[in-house]
Amino acid sequence: MTPSEREGLLQDLDQTRETLLHAVRGLSPQQLEYHEADQRWSIAENLEHISVAEHGILSWIQNALGDAPASALRGDWDGRDDALRDKFEESRHIQFQAPEVIRPTGRWPLAELVPKFEAARTRTRGFIASTDVDLRRNSRPHPKFGLLDCYQWLILIGMHCDRHRAQIEKVKASPGFPH
Repeated sequence: MTPSEREGLLQDLDQTRETLLHAVRGLSPQQLEYHEADQRWSIAENLEHISVAEHGILSWIQNALGDAPASALRGDWDGRDDALRDKFEESRHIQFQAPEVIRPTGRWPLAELVPKFEAARTRTRGFIASTDVDLRRNSRPHPKFGLLDCYQWLILIGMHCDRHRAQIEKVKASPGFPH
C-alpha cells in the first residue's frame, strides 16, 4: 500500500467514525430502539451490525493475507478503486440482505454499542497504520461486487459504516421517531 493509499484509508475511517458518532450522540434508549417500519433495523441494530461486520471483515482480511493468494487475478476492480467507491455509493438505494453471521441479534446492551464500534474501528485503524503486507496480492469475492483485493475490502469498511449512518439518519427523520 502506498503512503497516499494508507492515508486515504485512515482519513475515510476517521471521517466515517466522526459522522457516525455525531449521528448517534445523545440518543435515548427509546430512540436507539425505535423501528420506523417492520423489517427495518433500529439505530441500535445498525450500530451492532456495523461493529460486527467491521470486526469480521478485518479478521477475514488478516486470515486471507496469511493464506496463499486466492487468485492470480488482481480482482474485478483492479486499478479501479474510485469506480468501486462510485458503484458502492450508487447501491445505497438497494437493500441488501446481510449474511446471518453479521445480522443484529441484541448481542450487547445499548450502553456497549458505541464502545464496541470504537473498539472495532481502533483495531481496523491500527491494522491499516501498521501493516506492510501487500494488500493487493490477495483477492476474495464479495457477494454483490465481485472479486475484491484486500485493500478494496478495507475501502468498503468505511463505506459500509457510512451507508448505515445514512440509514440511521433516515430513522431519525421518520415521522414517528421519539423526541
